Amino acid sequence: MNKKIINIIAAVFFICTFILIGSTQAIASDDSSLQKRIDRLEKDLNALKTLLNDQQAERKAEKEKMADLEKKVTKSGFALTKKGFQIKPYGKIKLDMVHNDSRVSPRSREFAFWAMPETGSSNADKEFNFTGRETRLGFVLTGPTYNGVGIKGLVEIDFYGADGDERKAEPLLRQALMELKFPAFTLLAGQAWDVISPLLPSVCNYTVGWEMGNIGYRRPQLRISKDFSLGEDSKISTRVALSLTGNQDLGIIDVEDGKDRNFPTVQARIGYNTPMNGKKLDIGVSGHYGEEEMDVDYIGDDERYKSWSINADLTIPICPKLSFKGEAFIGENLDTYLGGIGQGVNTTTWEEVGCAGGWGQFTYVASKKIKFNLGAGVDDPDNSDLNIGARERNGFYYGNIFYKIIPPVTLGLEYMRIETDYKNSNDGDANRIQASLIYFF
Repeated sequence: MNKKIINIIAAVFFICTFILIGSTQAIASDDSSLQKRIDRLEKDLNALKTLLNDQQAERKAEKEKMADLEKKVTKSGFALTKKGFQIKPYGKIKLDMVHNDSRVSPRSREFAFWAMPETGSSNADKEFNFTGRETRLGFVLTGPTYNGVGIKGLVEIDFYGADGDERKAEPLLRQALMELKFPAFTLLAGQAWDVISPLLPSVCNYTVGWEMGNIGYRRPQLRISKDFSLGEDSKISTRVALSLTGNQDLGIIDVEDGKDRNFPTVQARIGYNTPMNGKKLDIGVSGHYGEEEMDVDYIGDDERYKSWSINADLTIPICPKLSFKGEAFIGENLDTYLGGIGQGVNTTTWEEVGCAGGWGQFTYVASKKIKFNLGAGVDDPDNSDLNIGARERNGFYYGNIFYKIIPPVTLGLEYMRIETDYKNSNDGDANRIQASLIYFF
């Protein structure tokens, strides 16, 4: 092979080698750049995945929060929370439709205490009435805990403030109280239900058996409560209260007799509470003592009258669907506690009117939508303390059914018979049919 050919081959080999080396470097450079791009894309993709996961977690948390809020609103109503305080409104909108086949007291006949004595015309004095006055509005204000002391307040009204035009109902303050929960006891201050005889019959009639065997109302008071645990969810509960005494004025000076006496009424209750048949057995004994002072002239002479009671209450779940509750009482001068059929002091003999009575009710829960109640009660003053024509006995019998149309709306249908005896005078009785449509919130 001549030298020229060798040189040509060498030149071609050199050129090929140079091109191969350059191509390899270029490919290597391109691979490095591509890897960087791939790494950057993977980083961006991971960041996007993290963002999407965070957004999904936020959506899930928000969905769970909304579901929890809907559950709370459905089960316990709406609550507004701000700076550690929670305001929770509650109440009911109620329409009552009532038929009485004879006269009852009070004259409005929207509700009934007793039957009027029968005369020639009262037997046929029938009436049908509509009312929305038992509509109730209230709210609970719960505050933060300060140094282990919890605070709660409650205000509640309905629209039975005064008798009159149905279309111009006036508000009535039912409860207005604060409750301080200390580690060792609870202090309540304000207007609240009496400590004595704490139970109420389950009836459509607004008076809930008052002056028919059920005593106890609402009044301003200062109350201390303390529970003593007995283990296994059993406990002894105690309550003691100083409360307003009476609201009647029998004296010649314009001042209520209970306020004219310079010390308050004392109320107390002790109860035993324990689980039974998936609910609670509750037994209680309670009582009160107070005095009223009536001014008989303008120079300071007065008469004083005692007001006292001894009471028992019982709530017993007989089985998961059937339960019983009721109360019994004995005492004197109980008109302000809605006993004695509204008769506290005989204004002829100026003696306290003694009385005894009670009520009982069976409740059968047929299903989540249907509940039946059957009950009776009696208020029986001491006849020797009464004048001719006074109410000497008042009893009632009732049966009702409550049906939940939808969870917050209930229809109640009730039959009640009221029998009132008068001392040496005509007695009275009334058959009362009532339908109630109630929206609870």
